[in-house]
Formats: sequence, structure tokens, C-alpha cells
Amino acid sequence: MLIAELANYLDDNDLGDYIPEGTGGDIFLHIFPPSPDDCIVIAPSSGAAPDYKHPYDTVGVQILTRSQSPGGGYQKAWDIYELLRRFGDGYLEDGGHHIVTCLVTSPPAPIGLDENSRHRFVLNMQFEIFTGGEDNEQQ
Repeated sequence: MLIAELANYLDDNDLGDYIPEGTGGDIFLHIFPPSPDDCIVIAPSSGAAPDYKHPYDTVGVQILTRSQSPGGGYQKAWDIYELLRRFGDGYLEDGGHHIVTCLVTSPPAPIGLDENSRHRFVLNMQFEIFTGGEDNEQQ
């Protein structure tokens, strides 16, 4: 699953702690948990329609940060942006999807406070995932 690969990649690059199927950490998939206050959520979002002329699909991903301080959440979103915006022609982890390129569709932006007055920011990206030829087995 691409979002789990992204969570592991952020963890490997010291942007957070991802604990699959566990408690703790500060990187989560799909939804924000009640705690911790400062955390990252990675969720699938809409991508582009398939173009059968190309050997890849475009998959949308939304990365959200939450923090008690507006500067902390915003900086974390920018750190993620800087890490991913030039990623391409590689793998986020061994045996994962072959990423042709990563396209930022919107840089980090505030989306307001949550119900506990914690600041939230969003970063939208699209990943072109190789789907043709020998690399298709990696998926």
C-alpha cells in the first residue's frame, strides 16, 4: 500500500515515527487519532484518470500535519514537501511501488483548527506509479 510505504519513508528520514498496526508513534494512516497533538496523517486521495498510452497510473495522496503550534505543523509540512518534491524513478522501500515521479499539486497550506484548537496543514501530491513491463511485479 503506497501510503504505508510513504509512512515508512518519512520514518526512515527522521520526520516521524511510524509503528504499523501498533500504538504509539506520530505517523498515522487515514485519520487523525485523538493523540498525540503533534502528528502526521497520510491518506489516499483522488488521482488522475488512467491513460492507457502510458505505463503508469497517477495516484493521489494527501499528507496532513497537526500541531499545538502553528509554526511546528507548518514546518513539518514543509519538511515533508522538501523530502518528496523531487523524488522519482525509485522506490520508497524495498519491494514497494516503482515511483516514476512525485508531483506536488499543492504546497503546504493551513486548513484551520481541529476541535481541540490544534493547527492543521495539508500537502497534496500525486505519484506516478509504474504499472507496465517487468516492474509490474513489484506492486
